[in-house]
Amino acid sequence: MKIAIDASRTVNEKAGIAKYLNNLIQNLAKIDHKNQYLLYFIFAKDPDGTKKRKIEQFKALNWQTKIIKMPGRLKEFLLNQKIMPFPDLFCGKQDVIFTPTFIDLGRAGKKPQVLTIYDLTYFKFPSHLGGKQSAFARAKTKSACQKAAKIIVISEHTKKDLIKILNVPKQKIVVTHLAADAHFRPIKDEKLRRQISQKYNLPAKFILTVGTLSPRKNLPMLFKTFLQLPAKLQKDYHLVVAGQKGWNYQGIFEAAAKLKNEVIFLDYVDDKDLPVIYNLAEIFVFPSLYEGFGLPPLEAMAAGVPVICSNTSSLPEVVGQAGILLPPEDIAVWAKTITETIGNKQLQTSLAQKGLYQAKKFSWAKTAQETLKVFEGLAKNG
Repeated sequence: MKIAIDASRTVNEKAGIAKYLNNLIQNLAKIDHKNQYLLYFIFAKDPDGTKKRKIEQFKALNWQTKIIKMPGRLKEFLLNQKIMPFPDLFCGKQDVIFTPTFIDLGRAGKKPQVLTIYDLTYFKFPSHLGGKQSAFARAKTKSACQKAAKIIVISEHTKKDLIKILNVPKQKIVVTHLAADAHFRPIKDEKLRRQISQKYNLPAKFILTVGTLSPRKNLPMLFKTFLQLPAKLQKDYHLVVAGQKGWNYQGIFEAAAKLKNEVIFLDYVDDKDLPVIYNLAEIFVFPSLYEGFGLPPLEAMAAGVPVICSNTSSLPEVVGQAGILLPPEDIAVWAKTITETIGNKQLQTSLAQKGLYQAKKFSWAKTAQETLKVFEGLAKNG
């Protein structure tokens, strides 16, 4: 069987889909030695050669790679033109085409296409991205779901959303959960901990949250919560926010201004450093309004950090009974719970142990195995 994968996001992005795709590809290579893979990369420019260097790592998998240089507008045109399907133009004879995002899935050809949908933020929170952009994303999502032979989703909750909002037949949807990378683990190396603490100028005691800065992460509520903590906790602890800027993030910085120096923004943190930062935190908090999965709480649990997060969308599915789940808008409850957790070392130890056990239920090897089943099923039926 020949499988083509659009791996463009692995060189064009750092987090999100790039992390998912990198882990999936690496684990498919470990478990599948009989099928042939083509990884294709679409981008317009690579002035310093960074993207080509990233592609080199995939060549070690003994998979075929192909660079397709074109500007975004030409790509958009070719994806939707009716003369010849995009994969047929550039990928040759393949049995299955895998596109990890709705925005890059073109007109269906003779060979089945597999699509991954992560969440339906554009449908549930259209104002967070903006009216025009959300409308565009909704139209593209609907079209992609119709064209795809199979749709992979990253949680049971996203599956329910697809069925309810877009009327996608349930037999067309396959759930493959994400996982925390292996390097997210308890780290006791004091020298390494000091190095990372100094590198990011971290305070001695802090509460951590991780995620792209966008409205649905609900950070203004977290800032208000911090101001409701007892005066001693506000004096002794800082709030550390790790994550790159997403869309409509300006309101987050405006809300943070009230905390003055108590909140520290780290921006994007390299994956090799992030596990240590989790380990340095007293507790991890995640007040998100909506998630398709919720990888940061899982990473925190894998690192042995007590987790407090929202009880919405997919988060109960990920955290289970291993964390404290709270309504995302209840400031008083969040303030009370954070105060009690910081003051109770026995509770912290219990949450950390439960989190480690919960995190082991998820693995990228399992994600790869379930994804491969989708590919093989389509090729067999095709």
